[in-house]
Amino acid sequence: MSTYPRSLIIKDLTAKFCRISGTDAPVNPFGSKQWEMVIQTSDPAKVQELRDYGLNVKQDKDDAATSNVNLKRKGIKADGNPNAPVKIVDTKLQPMDGNNIGNGTKVNVNLWQYEYEAPGRKGIATSLTAVQVVELKEYTPTAGFEAIESVDAAEVSKEAPVF
Repeated sequence: MSTYPRSLIIKDLTAKFCRISGTDAPVNPFGSKQWEMVIQTSDPAKVQELRDYGLNVKQDKDDAATSNVNLKRKGIKADGNPNAPVKIVDTKLQPMDGNNIGNGTKVNVNLWQYEYEAPGRKGIATSLTAVQVVELKEYTPTAGFEAIESVDAAEVSKEAPVF
């Protein structure tokens, strides 16, 4: 008897590279629409749990003590219809916006695993269904500059040469 399809909840993880917000999936570098995020852990027991679920666990290139798993949810189903977005909730199960989930945010994830068969290959697929934000480390986008308080922007524009 097959244990698939199945739903998994994995707790006590750290989020990195979250692109899971919005009702329309972002387009990845390969042209596919998908929501995606990386989960991390440095707990050896948690690494083994992830492997036991059949997830592709990789060592972090910047920190040998940390392991990563890339999670994805396709934006378009196999039948061509749009897929539902990743659900994002807080600790009280209230919906929240995922645009401000920064690296280091503590999360729990809900995954859906199912068997698939395509020409020449078959296996187990994993889809990111939902994310529970346990401890938010807020991402604040910047332009990469530091604030300069001593110079008035209006004065700078008056002095700037015109090309």
